[in-house]
Amino acid sequence: MAHNNLVPGPALQSVLDNVDTIISSLEEYSDNSCGEAASKAHGFASISDDNFVISSKIAIAVLSMMENLNAAVQWKRSSLSGMSEATKIFRSYLQNLRNDDHFKRLHEDISL
Repeated sequence: MAHNNLVPGPALQSVLDNVDTIISSLEEYSDNSCGEAASKAHGFASISDDNFVISSKIAIAVLSMMENLNAAVQWKRSSLSGMSEATKIFRSYLQNLRNDDHFKRLHEDISL
């Protein structure tokens, strides 16, 4: 099986799962501090923005599929034809993400 040191999908999902706590902590730090660090903390609090959430959800979908592709390609028993098929599946998955219906579902999901 693949050696996975970096798995950004779950890390990004964790940020989304804890976004309220993160924002609250950044706002508290910003309110109780001064200078450049406080200013940056205030700026980072914008992660609650809908664009950030939608972009993150899209990134998570792509990253998780990339992690699957990585595991399939690096598997010690994978063949060239298997790697090619995994790549085709990944490409098809990406094409399916590029439609209005998928974007509308993401937007509805964050609007709830």
